Amino acid sequence: MAKKPTLSLCIIVKDEADFLRRCLESVKPIVEDEIIVVDTGSKDNTIEIAKSFGAKVIKQKWNNNFSEARNISLKHATKDWILVLDADETISKKDLKKIKELLDKAEYDAFSLIQRNYFKERKPTSIEVSSKGDIYKESKPYLGWFPSKLVRLFKNMDCYEFEGIIHELIEPSIKRKHGRIKPTEIPIHHFRVEKDTVFDSQKRQEYLKMGLRQIQLTPDNPKPYYEVGQIYLYDKDYDRAIELFEKGIELIEESKNQLDQKGTYVYISLSLGKAYLEKGRFKDAINFLTKFLNQFPNTLLVYFFLGQAYTMLNRFQEAIKSYQKAAKLSPNDEEIHNNLANTYSRVGMFNDAIREFKIATSLTPDNATIHRNLGATYFGMKKYASAYDSFKKAVELNPEFEKDLRDILKKLEKVKDNTLEVDYSFSIK
Repeated sequence: MAKKPTLSLCIIVKDEADFLRRCLESVKPIVEDEIIVVDTGSKDNTIEIAKSFGAKVIKQKWNNNFSEARNISLKHATKDWILVLDADETISKKDLKKIKELLDKAEYDAFSLIQRNYFKERKPTSIEVSSKGDIYKESKPYLGWFPSKLVRLFKNMDCYEFEGIIHELIEPSIKRKHGRIKPTEIPIHHFRVEKDTVFDSQKRQEYLKMGLRQIQLTPDNPKPYYEVGQIYLYDKDYDRAIELFEKGIELIEESKNQLDQKGTYVYISLSLGKAYLEKGRFKDAINFLTKFLNQFPNTLLVYFFLGQAYTMLNRFQEAIKSYQKAAKLSPNDEEIHNNLANTYSRVGMFNDAIREFKIATSLTPDNATIHRNLGATYFGMKKYASAYDSFKKAVELNPEFEKDLRDILKKLEKVKDNTLEVDYSFSIK
């Protein structure tokens, strides 16, 4: 009887006591062979938690290099295969058997998984997936996630090692050795969103320093330009973000290996489009994103961004067409329907606006903003009873709206059942 392949789990940590236990419990049934934890200076009880799961803990000074720490963990792994996770990640119980089954596929050297970076508030700068209808309980508390395809399961071979100071990857090393990588749809659930804002701010500054250093070390690699640009975009330093994104795209367009850079090109292009919008460079956004559509014609976020840009330039008919295309690509996205409805309303297409608002409210009945916008459209149609109901619902869902809508609700309450007595001198904000 053939010996079953064995599996090592490799993790690098620092002060991860709030997350590590959940991570290790999620994969404990399949990593009983070996757990390797490289600790880069924890001051909480991270090490104690790791040891309680039987982990081998290696203490390592932090040298501002994620690949270095990762590769130390790989050097201590002794089993046939290696699974790499972060402390704030888990794998669903229903997928553990799938992971184990992959180890029997000797014809492959590595497998990519889908890292789900969950979010609570939408800040579209990249491709995102809604949690609606998702089969995993891990996604239920969140609006959705940003997917990243990453190799996290691979054969234990000395020639495989992570590369990059930050956002480290093992894929280039495997490809150089002609390793065979098989994509899978198995998700890694990433809960970085649960870390407090102080941690996020400190981590972002640390990432910024490492990212700038990576650019110095590999100035012809577009990926770090994207990663550092994302930090500047998050911090609303739009000029620097745009400069880095444009440089990254220039490098890709000049590269002889554009096909290998396709994923980076898509992400950096979407981020550049968003940065142009935030900077108020609406014409630049339209020109760039329209050009992008020639290569990637069914990119949802591009139509969404174009809708915003055309709206800001008062080119409402073009905005409507863009939002309509976005709605076809993602019919269950309430924000697209809300924006489309608002645009219809601005050009006096009130019946179309009402239709879209109702779709949006059916998708998210508790969205106060959409109810407020619906009320404003009813008001423009002089349907005061409906306007009153929508405004009242908006205030019930979000009491912060009460201040702005208090006066109009009082006036509408008097006239909503008798439109002949309407005082047309009042308006809404």
